[in-house]
Amino acid sequence: MSGTSVDSIDAVAMQLDNDGVHLRGTYSLPIPEVIRANVFLLREQNEVHIEFLCETDALLGELLSNAAIELMSSCSIK
Repeated sequence: MSGTSVDSIDAVAMQLDNDGVHLRGTYSLPIPEVIRANVFLLREQNEVHIEFLCETDALLGELLSNAAIELMSSCSIK
């Protein structure tokens, strides 16, 4: 996630070898407004309903996996 603004998922692919660390690529996936709103609501609530937390967690998990897949694809990583 991109800082406290929760506006995007920023991913980076790095290659580590004997010559050092090399940037392979980056990818940024905007977080839909409804999911951003869920994250902010969870942060502000005194009591959290487990169903809402799990639903938001699953949606974020899908976004994270999509960002990773897109990054790997754009860098030709299998």
